[in-house]
Amino acid sequence: MNFFGAFSGLPLRPLLLAAGAAAATASIYTYVKRSEDTTAEPEDTTEGPDTEVVKDQMMKLLVSKIQLQDRVKELEELLCEAHRDCDLKSKEKEQEQEAHSILLAEKEEMIKTLTHKEEFLKERETHNILQAENNDMKKSITQLEEEKDEMKKSITQLEEEKDEMKKSITQLEEEKDEMKKTLNNKEEFLK
Repeated sequence: MNFFGAFSGLPLRPLLLAAGAAAATASIYTYVKRSEDTTAEPEDTTEGPDTEVVKDQMMKLLVSKIQLQDRVKELEELLCEAHRDCDLKSKEKEQEQEAHSILLAEKEEMIKTLTHKEEFLKERETHNILQAENNDMKKSITQLEEEKDEMKKSITQLEEEKDEMKKSITQLEEEKDEMKKTLNNKEEFLK
């Protein structure tokens, strides 16, 4: 992981300014030190006004340098803290994404289960309706068969009555024929 990539969104300008100021202070201090070493004579122990000005400037630069170093340390600590916060938030985000993925998978599974159950209930309802219709049809068939049996009995009874009537008709015709014969005989006799 790129160390500075994690801080790309942070304001680095103050840190850069502090680092630049520290570098400039170090350069000036080194330059002044070298100037003192090369220009100072060992016999001359008296300090002139220029030396005091330079010392004052050096002291100011040293104080400024120390302040800048403190500021750089403070900014480094802030940067480290921001890095820790970023890592922590990245981990939290990963955990949330993982939990979200798990919840999505569970949701999809529940939708599939619910859809399957709804289809099953529809099929069961259709089956119950068909079963009820089948039972109604069986009752109708049983009733029709009973009516058919009754009709068969009626037909058989009517056929028996018809046979009886035929016998009666035949008998009556025979009697009629007999009577005709008798009548004819009597007419002939009377003649």
